[in-house]
Amino acid sequence: MRYGRRLSGLMGVALLALGCDAAPQLPSIGEQVAGPIDVELSLDGTAVYLLNSNRERIFASGSLLAIELSTWLGGAAVSGVIALPNFAGEIALADLGGGIGPLGVISIRESTASPISSRDQVVFLDLTNSLAPEFKDIDSAASGTQQALTVGLDPFGVAIAPLTNRAFVVNQLVDLGLVDDSSDDTEQLSVADLTNGAFAISERQSFVRTIFPTVGTTGLTRVRIDPTESYLLLFGRTRDFIVVDAASLTLEAKIPFSFVGGGLAAGGDIRDLRFLPLNNVGRQQALATVRSVNEPSLVTLDLTDLPATLGNDRVDLVQDTIVAVVPLAAGPAEVEFFQTGDGQRLAYVACFDEDLIQVIDLDIETVIDEIPTGDGPLALAISTLDKHLFVANYLGNSVQAIDLEPTNGTFHQVVAQFPEETP
Repeated sequence: MRYGRRLSGLMGVALLALGCDAAPQLPSIGEQVAGPIDVELSLDGTAVYLLNSNRERIFASGSLLAIELSTWLGGAAVSGVIALPNFAGEIALADLGGGIGPLGVISIRESTASPISSRDQVVFLDLTNSLAPEFKDIDSAASGTQQALTVGLDPFGVAIAPLTNRAFVVNQLVDLGLVDDSSDDTEQLSVADLTNGAFAISERQSFVRTIFPTVGTTGLTRVRIDPTESYLLLFGRTRDFIVVDAASLTLEAKIPFSFVGGGLAAGGDIRDLRFLPLNNVGRQQALATVRSVNEPSLVTLDLTDLPATLGNDRVDLVQDTIVAVVPLAAGPAEVEFFQTGDGQRLAYVACFDEDLIQVIDLDIETVIDEIPTGDGPLALAISTLDKHLFVANYLGNSVQAIDLEPTNGTFHQVVAQFPEETP
């Protein structure tokens, strides 16, 4: 499957680069789209941020594009461009206190040095002007400008905790023969303290080798924070959620997916998780996409009681958190939640292998619609105000806007694309 080859393909390009004596002269990426790996709506809802990985190395660098919504949906307009090293992973946004303001954090899997043998970084963006992001000086007291922090090898997943002004980064590289498997740089959670005007890595933790000591290539890819910032969920090619106390960073529990469906035990992994708004009885649920050879699925989790278990040394199986499983098309990637004006609760899932978005009615646990997209839809963002879903097509080198207003004649259709080729 194409999605299964996504990360290995990127890594293969990076490894190939290690043997090159000199990089060819490549054109500037400018306003081009190249391997878009993530998409986010700006905090004020005025722009879409498209993170370009430049996976095929056809330009001199990757980039972050800011696309102004008010003009794009009536034409197309890039309002800001920031050049980034190749192989960016994920972007997280938050409006922080303590004089920090709107902030973006991006994981960079290839630093300015050699792609794998050096330690990679996270870079920080000042989003005060949402239409024209800038690099943020993260240590105003230091000489020169510091815009990045060094973390462990091959960082991918990032998340920001706005209540405590911290950022979390997971490193997905285990052992490619380039590093010692016992290195602190493998399968690591890095925590960045974003207070006091000088951002710094404050702690590092490693969990996966403790849980799966015999597995050589598990690999964390994502981190998510619950709305109360009580706990973190780490996941990826581990086939389990790893629950970590957000305050102490201690391992608390596992939520295993190996028993969900016959195919998951034979190669399923978790691709995304989104927390849902509290339901009408105060239950905290979340949606997770699970890629599996035999049974790709959207899984609904009930995590209401999870915070009460923290601090009790419960490193065990928590099976009663899984309350629903909906079969999906091949290669599910990111998921987004949308509630219509009449209260219908919908999940939108990017199905990378099938070039479409599946729409799931969460109340009846059924796929009710499918929306064709560009090639390799990977990342999603949603505007509840403008009622649009934004899709980053990783293989198609494009971003698309899909109409979510049921009363429109273009409902569940692509209404804009950048670049502007006809979808």
